[in-house]
Amino acid sequence: MWGLSQPLITQAPKIEYPETDRLIVIQGNSVMAQASHLSLYQMKVLGILTGSWAKEEIITVIKEKYPEKANLLIYMVEKESTYCQKMRGDNGLAYGCFQIHIDSHDITEECAMDFLCSLDYTVKKIEEGYCRLWTSCRNYYEIK
Repeated sequence: MWGLSQPLITQAPKIEYPETDRLIVIQGNSVMAQASHLSLYQMKVLGILTGSWAKEEIITVIKEKYPEKANLLIYMVEKESTYCQKMRGDNGLAYGCFQIHIDSHDITEECAMDFLCSLDYTVKKIEEGYCRLWTSCRNYYEIK
């Protein structure tokens, strides 16, 4: 048995980087991404950062991806799940931000529980004329 006089793990040295508008994301020992002017939500969209989406990030993504439907989609997320992407409702039958019933939709549980996938799916269904599948979607148009 032997001992160490210094710790194996030391603090990484600070690297001065002249361009403050650029970002390098390192995970483990690998450079995962090198980008310029990426916001936190853009890094999540690209899969660089993972984890739950904050309410503000959800709203920003909706406004940027679907500006013409943003008010409807934000209303739906607020009413269906209050921005909780891991929400299970209707006695466990409805999944995700948009509370999609996977037993009556052509969608997997994984997609329904993933914010970006469920967002795209919901927009597709609304464009196909299936707004009636969501109470919040029907209510939105009744209010207007």
